[in-house]
Amino acid sequence: MAKNLTLMLERTPWAPPISVRQAKEEYAAWRASRGRVAAAPQLLTWPGANAKLAKSATPSYGLSLAPANLSGYNVCPWSTPMCRSGCLNTAGRGEQGSVQRGRILKTQFLAENPTAFFVLLEYEIRLAVKRHGRILMRLNVYSDLRWERFAPWLFDIEGVDWYDYTKSYARAFESADWSPNYVLTASAHERTTPIQITALRAAGISVAKVFNRIPSRGVINGDLSDDRYHEPKGVLVALKAKGKMKANLAAYAGFVTILK
Repeated sequence: MAKNLTLMLERTPWAPPISVRQAKEEYAAWRASRGRVAAAPQLLTWPGANAKLAKSATPSYGLSLAPANLSGYNVCPWSTPMCRSGCLNTAGRGEQGSVQRGRILKTQFLAENPTAFFVLLEYEIRLAVKRHGRILMRLNVYSDLRWERFAPWLFDIEGVDWYDYTKSYARAFESADWSPNYVLTASAHERTTPIQITALRAAGISVAKVFNRIPSRGVINGDLSDDRYHEPKGVLVALKAKGKMKANLAAYAGFVTILK
């Protein structure tokens, strides 16, 4: 069974901080030990490299790790069977083997050398802020890790508006007590009940739900932008079924709400 990465990181005793240069050297050496001799790539996905992130008005960056347990570490501890089978990890450029290998390597490096990983992550985020002045940041593009527990200092970086999605409703409810600088949207799935959706929205937590088509009223069209940070709170965010779900709606009944 794959190790729960979010719990691993929460229980990791932190080593003394290291320099950016040392972190880069450790990343390069680690990749070489895995047979990757090319220069170590950036950790973050930049605006324009991801179709969904590119739609946001504010430059939007993301960290794309390998979902579920593809890396040998479970980064989606609250995922459901339909969530895992219908994941958009392989959509677009994700279908390329090199992209998949890159996401797996990043995830394994985070698990095996978190100190160097966080140094590089913070460095890249600060560079992005320096370049744009203000950015959106999504740390869980294909994962569901509790960054607020094992890397809380990241949210003190000025010039960043943080947002994410989560399938942990307990985590979503807890987010109301965090810094307003990190906004979570709860992701509905095949086990979500109408009562849960009502309770989340009443608490000011937006809920993202997948439909076969975007409803004409009562929702925010989440396909127009991935910017959940700047929209009203407690709304229903409608996402249109894509990839495997779009191709086989019947197999994902429950996860996808079918409108006639």
